Amino acid sequence: MFVDEKNILDESVIDMNLSNGRSLTIDKKFLNKKVLSVRENIVAQIPVSRKYIPDEFNELCIQFSNHFTIIFRAYNDGIAYRIQTSFSDSVTVLKETAYKASICRDGINADRNAMDYIIEKKDIIPGSKWNIHLAPSGGFVIRLIKE
Repeated sequence: MFVDEKNILDESVIDMNLSNGRSLTIDKKFLNKKVLSVRENIVAQIPVSRKYIPDEFNELCIQFSNHFTIIFRAYNDGIAYRIQTSFSDSVTVLKETAYKASICRDGINADRNAMDYIIEKKDIIPGSKWNIHLAPSGGFVIRLIKE
């Protein structure tokens, strides 16, 4: 993905190693895919700024024969993924692949100037949260960089 001829999203590795020796990237054979579009509202239990929160995304589920599934969601203002397993017993995660993030986000004047954006790098630490400024109708992209 490019913004102003600058590459902001490269191919990224997603992997998870389990204690039973299994890994997402070992012996993976495509089994099935499922595409879903969701356009609904979530009713806020304690409305702060609004009672109804739009929940709109496109989802792609890719199921592999090695009991792993990757679920990607594309929202208007970001992307997300998660890894699911379908093993009959519990799993212990030994290692998840480490990443840094390169973030392209709206600048302070992005609501008046579409060319106003900021690119910054951050370490991804488990459990960390980031506040990202979004201009009205704005957005952001995160590029994950394997360490």
